[in-house]
Amino acid sequence: MASVIAVFLLSAVPAFAHVGFLLPHAFRVEPGQTTGAIASFSDHFPAPEIALKSASFAIEQADGDLLEWDKITPHHTVTVLETAIKSPGIYRLSSGERLGRKGKVALIDGKWQIAGRDGVAIEDLPPATTIAASQTATVSDTYIVAGDTPYPQELMTGERLRLKAVASAEGLGIDRSIVVQVLFDDKPLVGAKVELIAPFTMETDAPAKVITDENGQAAFTPLRRGPHVLLVRHIADAPPDAQTWVRSYSTTLTFPVE
Repeated sequence: MASVIAVFLLSAVPAFAHVGFLLPHAFRVEPGQTTGAIASFSDHFPAPEIALKSASFAIEQADGDLLEWDKITPHHTVTVLETAIKSPGIYRLSSGERLGRKGKVALIDGKWQIAGRDGVAIEDLPPATTIAASQTATVSDTYIVAGDTPYPQELMTGERLRLKAVASAEGLGIDRSIVVQVLFDDKPLVGAKVELIAPFTMETDAPAKVITDENGQAAFTPLRRGPHVLLVRHIADAPPDAQTWVRSYSTTLTFPVE
């Protein structure tokens, strides 16, 4: 497989522009209480627009054991996930890796750009232009706690493109810093653009955007209460068993600011 230069793709199509997220009904629950989350893509976070569907929805306990959702109900704008959390502890709710839309990318001036219906017209490209097949790979994670367990100071998403968020000693709150590290194949990703999206700000205010440093880290200071989403995208070689040469990875982490 040819070596692929990793770049960010900016496009108006939902696969790239919309933000996928998991939003729990509550970030803190009581053991035995039926709770859950909604899964959606949206440009109006946390309002849902397009249902996020996945064959890999899961609940991970702190010890790594996986639980299954009791009920998964897809709707037009949202997928509703429900379960009964029986024991105290920390739980990571995850969409798992969701493979989505396939398309084509063209190598133009050393960077991959979307080609075809939603990007650069293929017929306008020089004959020698390198064109490769691509596919989106989306992961959306969040955490809840049951019982008197404190909300974790460190949050980590799963799969290949990972977000590690570490709150200040005072916890996740207004005017408290949060340090985010981006990892790809468990190595710090330098020069990645990380976005912090506050509730109902995607149209009124631009998300806070920070480029990761030599340690793959970026720092943010939330300015309002409510659920927030961290977002990072990265284009890279697909795994050897993939159906396309390239994958467009998108990972989000939803967390509360109090």
